[in-house]
Amino acid sequence: MPFSPIAVAELEVGHGPILAINGLGLRQKVQILLRLDGCPLGYVDVSVTSGRCEAAAIVHEARAHHLDRARRRRVASRLASRMAAPDSPGELSLTVAVCTRNRTDDLAVCLASLATLDRPVDVLVVDNAPSDDRTARFLSQAAPPARYVVEPRLGLSWARRRAIAESRTDLLAFVDDDVRVDRGWASAIAALFAAGSNVQAVLGLVAPMELETEPQARFERHGGFGRGFDRRWLQRTQSADPRLVNTGTIGTGANMAFRRDVFDRLGLFDVALGAGTAAQGGEDLEMVFRVLASGGAVVYEPCALVWHRHRQDAGALRSQIGSWGSGMFAHLTASWLTWRDQRRAIATLGMQLLGLYYPRRILQALFDPDVKVGLAWAELVGALSGPSRYLKGRRRSADARTGIGRTELTQTDRRPSAPTVVSLDIARDIPARIPCAADTLELHVADGPRTLGIVRIPAGGCDVPASRVIDAIVAQFDLALLDPDGAVRAEIDACLPPELDPPRRNG
Repeated sequence: MPFSPIAVAELEVGHGPILAINGLGLRQKVQILLRLDGCPLGYVDVSVTSGRCEAAAIVHEARAHHLDRARRRRVASRLASRMAAPDSPGELSLTVAVCTRNRTDDLAVCLASLATLDRPVDVLVVDNAPSDDRTARFLSQAAPPARYVVEPRLGLSWARRRAIAESRTDLLAFVDDDVRVDRGWASAIAALFAAGSNVQAVLGLVAPMELETEPQARFERHGGFGRGFDRRWLQRTQSADPRLVNTGTIGTGANMAFRRDVFDRLGLFDVALGAGTAAQGGEDLEMVFRVLASGGAVVYEPCALVWHRHRQDAGALRSQIGSWGSGMFAHLTASWLTWRDQRRAIATLGMQLLGLYYPRRILQALFDPDVKVGLAWAELVGALSGPSRYLKGRRRSADARTGIGRTELTQTDRRPSAPTVVSLDIARDIPARIPCAADTLELHVADGPRTLGIVRIPAGGCDVPASRVIDAIVAQFDLALLDPDGAVRAEIDACLPPELDPPRRNG
């Protein structure tokens, strides 16, 4: 069956009635990114008839797949309204670095979106070993202007290093040149850094800008860049955890931000990793793991949204998927050499990927027409070549380890400390931060006279911000406990009315 382009749309469901979407042309399906109070809630795939997607079909799919998340989001919003005022995110300055090479058309779209952000940022374009002066000429006439520098050494890590050297702000964010940034992206990032001093990195949601070709749709089915619609906090509390090594599950370098002083403490990007090297990728995975391994907190924030233009042809897609495998195992090799106390976790993850994940991908492709065997095989082949590719990159560059500080990053194993126990009544004001000197914060949660239960939050000996406390409470307890009077349920039913569900057929 020939591929039919899929329309991409977005729709706010938190305010006012849901309306039909018109003007979809000859497309047979539309993928809609639903938002609740501005923040992405999830995707729904809805059929198109005569260029129109009916409101009832949208509501039906939203209620079928995202009703629980919508209710929990509203509960979290209610709890956040009781939160003591945190430090203003406006106090944190932000540089946005766009590393580019010979893609002026994509860059123009990216810069136009950055001009619409709801808070001021310093935009820096790093032109990596350009083959001509098109980017320079474009930026000389661009409005509004962006700072422009050339990094002559080929490789994404060299470009990222140049951005670090050029930035002087509290925060430094990286976005790819083929993304369109959502208006509230910068505010979502800054709010998380302001919420907790130990938040060292934030990664955001990457949604497809278009699904016009079959390779673009296959990229999404293969996993894409999306990492879900629930905020996640990651922090090391014990000596070894394979889940923390697999940093590709929490985001991508197309949309990531760090405190600027992270690079002063933990070093620069490894130039034997990344696009433009033999390893083809992995520099983002390795840097995020470096933050986690050193004890810092990393947050995945779906409200920090960008839209990405996926590869449009099959050859480019296969190459990209292959680079996922090589980049992952190049990252594991670099981290193995750096973090001796994490070697057990690194080896465990490597065996899980080679022994379970990649073979399962290939077997799945044999029986699932939506998964291509060639893509699964390309990822496995890339993974097997990753270690040798990384070592080859190190040999090629005498500067490959410069600025990384391999020896001083190793931590020793230690026993987990006893948790810090705190009682919290969510019917009252929730403090902006809860002090914790232990690996774990143990919260005994009540709602006025009602006892809800116990929540345990990894803390790593650092204060825990209220936003993290709220996320943990909402994730753990049943909605009936959190919304005993049904007020939130009524609010969401008003946004997504059950009576708009299309009639169901018997049998």
